[in-house]
Amino acid sequence: MVLANHRDGYDFIKIYNDIDPDVFDALVATSREVGLPIVGHVTFAKGLDGALAARQDSIEHLRAYDFAADTRTPPGTARFEGWLYSTPERLAELAERTVAAGVWNCPTLVVQLKPPADGAPPPRDYAGLPPWLADMLEGLRLRQSSGIFTAAQLRALGDGEPYRMAMVAALDRAGPNF
Repeated sequence: MVLANHRDGYDFIKIYNDIDPDVFDALVATSREVGLPIVGHVTFAKGLDGALAARQDSIEHLRAYDFAADTRTPPGTARFEGWLYSTPERLAELAERTVAAGVWNCPTLVVQLKPPADGAPPPRDYAGLPPWLADMLEGLRLRQSSGIFTAAQLRALGDGEPYRMAMVAALDRAGPNF
């Protein structure tokens, strides 16, 4: 697949959460051979440590940082909850490791998923955005209310927003990263 994508002129290979670790390793190895960057989510099986060890070129949406930021022993396993148990020191350490690995981040701050108070997705003002982007964001807003994330995950995302912003600040302080 990587060779075909390279031949067809694609710019990168995007990774998603549920890729098998052996497949991830093969994607990385082949992509490196042909010079295609690896971007995207972080596989659940590899975690942030695996993405940094592989020198994944870019991590999108701060994926896996929530698990890595969790300071509990043992860390929790619920998505997005780890932000609530992070510390400024842990965030700084993760940022420094990320920069040392040469990994960039696209934190996707324009889309903030939060739990709707009444179960309905909150209205959004897309004034000033290009129509294609407004349509994409509206679709995301509607999908978030239809089951992509559980109510608990949405609560953790909402409650974890200050920690995600602190992670972005830590990445910025650590060095070139975006």
